[in-house]
Amino acid sequence: MIEPELEEALRFHGISKDKMDYELIKWLGSVKLENPTVYSYIIKDDARVQDYIKQWDFVVSTGITVDYPKRRGWDSFMALREFVQNALDIEDKLFGYENIMVDVNVVEHEHMIKITDRGPGIEFDAFKVGASSKGCADRGYFGEGLKVALAYLVGTGRPVYIFNKRGQVFKPCVVPGSDIVLLVIGRHRTVVPGTMVRIYNWFKTEDLSYMVFQTWLKSHAIGKDIIVWRKDTMKPNCQINRPNFIVKNVNNVPVNKLWVRDIYVNELSSILYRSLYGYNLWWISLEPNRRMVASVSDLRSEAAFAFTKEAVYDLLNTVFEITFSGVYKIARVKKEYLDYFEVRGIDWWYSSIDARKAAAEWVKSNRLAVTTEENVDWFTYMGVKPLICPREMERLFSDAPTAERALAEIAVERIKSADSTIVSEDTLKFGERVNLGLAKLLIEIAHFELLSYEKNMPQIIVSRNTGDAAGMTRGNVIYLNRSVLQFTERACSTAIHEYAHFYGEASYSKAPDISEEFERALTKVSGMIVKALYEDAHAVAAFSRAKRGAWNASYRKHPALETIVTERAAPRTFWMMNHYAPAVVAVDARAVASAEYTENSFIADEDWCLTRFIGRDIVIPSKEVYFNICRKYVFPKLRKIAMDRGWEKAMVYLYDPWKDTYVYDKAYIVSELPVE
Repeated sequence: MIEPELEEALRFHGISKDKMDYELIKWLGSVKLENPTVYSYIIKDDARVQDYIKQWDFVVSTGITVDYPKRRGWDSFMALREFVQNALDIEDKLFGYENIMVDVNVVEHEHMIKITDRGPGIEFDAFKVGASSKGCADRGYFGEGLKVALAYLVGTGRPVYIFNKRGQVFKPCVVPGSDIVLLVIGRHRTVVPGTMVRIYNWFKTEDLSYMVFQTWLKSHAIGKDIIVWRKDTMKPNCQINRPNFIVKNVNNVPVNKLWVRDIYVNELSSILYRSLYGYNLWWISLEPNRRMVASVSDLRSEAAFAFTKEAVYDLLNTVFEITFSGVYKIARVKKEYLDYFEVRGIDWWYSSIDARKAAAEWVKSNRLAVTTEENVDWFTYMGVKPLICPREMERLFSDAPTAERALAEIAVERIKSADSTIVSEDTLKFGERVNLGLAKLLIEIAHFELLSYEKNMPQIIVSRNTGDAAGMTRGNVIYLNRSVLQFTERACSTAIHEYAHFYGEASYSKAPDISEEFERALTKVSGMIVKALYEDAHAVAAFSRAKRGAWNASYRKHPALETIVTERAAPRTFWMMNHYAPAVVAVDARAVASAEYTENSFIADEDWCLTRFIGRDIVIPSKEVYFNICRKYVFPKLRKIAMDRGWEKAMVYLYDPWKDTYVYDKAYIVSELPVE
């Protein structure tokens, strides 16, 4: 026969007599008879809660000792989070994620923390070790978490009372002489919306404002203080969409916090690296101490997958800086972020397709191209605007334009532009044409000495548009930008540079800028040109002719005066090859290229060079124009000198700068030279 008081208590708490016997639940009426001292200790309550307690009915062992939490490294914050996550799960299931309303209040005058939810109320079975009914997407998925939390709190002198809306109240206690935590079950006389937990003697000053993610969000003005990005995900073994959040302080003050399933875990710097953002991730498992993640690799991959398009844009705008140095533009991670979680810690191999597309869009919008630190000088030099990608972030930028691809595109565009803007040499100004002639001559000298038996000399083309390049080489063609022809030194140096590419590719199969092959080729080419201009009289003479207006002067050609002298067999002829005049006078079997009077002839000097007769901006598109220039500037001076010397019948041979020779088949009598 069951005593009426026991029967009524069993009925109130929904416990059968069989369950009571099987689970070793003791009725306190029996305990009072068996051990009044233990009974008195069990029913004794903290004075601050006595008004809420109606009576105590049962007691049962939790099977956990008070030192168990200490051995597991628990602290008060970890114990508190167990009650909070249970409340969050209930609210989430009943009202939906967006409507969660869990209150975590500190009642300072009572040194008490109160956690309240609007659920159906906690049941006795929730306190049984290993008896967890949590689903795969619930927060409190540790079966013993609630029991360990009770053991920790009672073992550290913090009375805990848990009330539900059905009138039940639970509290842990440890009787003298034992270290086993008991659970006492009774009835209360207060109003509870769902479950209410009251923890007394809470003197800890730790900031609890960020313990619940939703509470932390509410304490900040979204859009004004913080920026929030959300992404819902599920797992193959748990087909339930759950939210993941990334949060950022608008002033770039590092948030550096990790929440898992809305409950605060730790600072990310205590787990791996300091973090710019805060992360609230769902699919992360924790160590039993709830302060560390069970798998760092899971943390790194889940953080990567949580990034939305907008978060990626913000990350790249924040951690990368774009600097300018002259015409060069380079993007690299700011020094202060090099050791941050987002740069070094996140495993971007698990970033989503959308995240990688966002990174690619960001790179394109800034007209950048991805490369590594090792290659930045080369690509910058070639006109690419590089983004120096840390090795850890390579996967995030895997869909972005690479520097190699950008360089190829630049090369194609440059060739297209160059081919579509080719400039005819006959339309060049005289000064440009002279400098082009010098450039061609230097290439001819180098080629004759280095590759004349292996490859044809490259074609030299002038173009208005070669992109950012002064010149470029493609196959057997060297392009020179017209702008370099404005200055002798630029025209010559660009020609030598581009021919070094041509020679390097022929000799080493490749010779890109800032490479060992190119350096070797450039050294060889420039050394050979200097040697020829120092030792070879023909090279010196050709260079002198070209410098003074013979724009097609050739290294291997020895025109004009020697032929005239040979044909006339002149016994007394004075001429100088390196002073090339636009005309030569033959007098009494003498060949004279001169302007300076001597007893028998004129000796050519620099005043007779074309560059002294005409301005650099004059265009000489045809031989007719050239003849008119001679008639205006050259012939009057020639005729005056010849007539003063009495050489009225002397023959005059004109120089042809297109062919780098004198025209032998047509001569003028000096007295009959046409002049303006």
